[in-house]
Amino acid sequence: MVQRLASPVVGDLRAPTFVSTWVRLWERAGAEWHLVPPPLEVEESQWLSDAVRYRLELARKQYVLQVGGPAVPWKLICLPAAGLTDLIVRPAGPRSVHPLELTAVSGNPTADALLGYLSRGAIPAAVSLAEQEPELAQLLLHDKVTDPYAAAIGGYYLLRVGDVEERMRSWPANLADWMDWISDGPIIRGWQLLKGARPREDETARDRFLQAVERGLPVYAQGLRLLVDGLKVIARKAHWKDRAVQGALEQIGRFAASADWSRPFVTFTGSAPDCPDAAALIGFPESRDRLIFLHSMTVGDLIDHNLVRPGTSWELNAQLIRPPRAERVTATVTPAGMIRTDWEYPTPEAALLPELLSATDAWGIWRRADGLTLADLREQAHRRPRAESSAMSMAEAIRAVAHVPLDDPDAVGELLGELSEAGAADAVDALAARAADHAPLDDPDAVARLLQELSEAGAADAVQALAARAAAHAPLDDPDRSRDLADAVDRARDLARDLAEALARDLDYARDLARARDLAEAIDHARHLARDLDFVHYLTRARNRAQALARDLALYRDRAHDLDRARYLDRARDRAQTLVRDLARARKRAGDDGP
Repeated sequence: MVQRLASPVVGDLRAPTFVSTWVRLWERAGAEWHLVPPPLEVEESQWLSDAVRYRLELARKQYVLQVGGPAVPWKLICLPAAGLTDLIVRPAGPRSVHPLELTAVSGNPTADALLGYLSRGAIPAAVSLAEQEPELAQLLLHDKVTDPYAAAIGGYYLLRVGDVEERMRSWPANLADWMDWISDGPIIRGWQLLKGARPREDETARDRFLQAVERGLPVYAQGLRLLVDGLKVIARKAHWKDRAVQGALEQIGRFAASADWSRPFVTFTGSAPDCPDAAALIGFPESRDRLIFLHSMTVGDLIDHNLVRPGTSWELNAQLIRPPRAERVTATVTPAGMIRTDWEYPTPEAALLPELLSATDAWGIWRRADGLTLADLREQAHRRPRAESSAMSMAEAIRAVAHVPLDDPDAVGELLGELSEAGAADAVDALAARAADHAPLDDPDAVARLLQELSEAGAADAVQALAARAAAHAPLDDPDRSRDLADAVDRARDLARDLAEALARDLDYARDLARARDLAEAIDHARHLARDLDFVHYLTRARNRAQALARDLALYRDRAHDLDRARYLDRARDRAQTLVRDLARARKRAGDDGP
């Protein structure tokens, strides 16, 4: 049965239009634009159903943020890069051409308000604001070193109200010369010269406008409009025969033709910061490097983001099933992003059991062996950009498979991940088969970790083959070692019980986080004493779950401003209860004559 979400309210990012909408950040270095990981201040960013707020710590460079998706036209916005900048993405109103509204907010609310009035043409309101604080615009322009973007707003205001010589003085020239990554400075200085200011030696308005085009894009729509108009003034004076000006006008005119003039910051459609296009694209870029997802997404997006591997086993969280079910409910993810249980379902919601249709988040009930849920991985896709992929040729893949050391499970796991990212499915199968047939069996812990890596890679046949080899190779039991193992599991079980009881009563960050870490170490100690490979694998999963519990407690402690932080504590409590049961079963197996 398919669970249907209630019809989203107006302004809901869960609406089908916004599924798989992505964001990426461009940075200008020299004359070239490059994709970079967004420098998110994650704890101060927010992901809500009606808006997403990114808080970015930006260096003094030119930045452009791009958004797009299967139903969202590609759109770019220039950002004021001088410290902390908030970018708010929300659904646009019904009269908007584009489905999303992008708003940048600097750390200077007065400058932002002045910019808003200028952008709407509300000059009387701008003058009224400026008069509330004497010489506001001059002060903004004067503080160009500490806040160059606020200085540019002050400059644009003074150009609109006139008196460019006495009130602006030499500050626009200094803004243009000292802040050499900003195009707005030369534009303001160019218009100051056109309006009658005294030029310095070898300085003309033409030079300043060409300088602005060479530097890239202005941040503010006021600047883009004034740059186009200024170049036209110069071109007319030269009777349209100045080739440099004609070329600059043609170049910047492409941005003007693609711009959304209703926005205060330069906002335009196109495929990249240097490729504006009035006919906007939709869908995904050819490379998904550096993408983060805005809000809603599909399981297929997580596969493309290298967060989910096809074939990995997922289990329904028994804690959420009422009434409890005796049998385990498991699923796998297909390469196409389908959830396969008794049938293939297109979404986690569709794969829900009838008694779970009221679950608040279907993504939170499917978890894999390490304790992470689909909801956890979806959150990572919100907050962490997809790593830049490294192309691997088939010849390189074959050489890597042949030479990777099979006695190093971490090296095997890393190569399996790289091959999977490169789409070398045949090489993944070859490496898994080689590891299953030839990996050394002398170190049970290493074999257990290799089994884990093969399982996460979806190599089920290789897991069975390696487990069978390891079982046949297992040494005779050592009574002393068995007693030590039983004692170690005893200690881990007691620690898990104490932690679960403490979390159910109250919460003490330092105490409970220390207990969770002690529990993970105790399980790891027991894991090293075990010889039976199946039992080692079982304890490895328990150790991973204890480490995930510690991470949940740390996240609950650190994210005091997270509107949904309580879920970390709830998840930690669930994991503690699961560990109590897991270690009780482990203790039954780890008797004096146990594994």
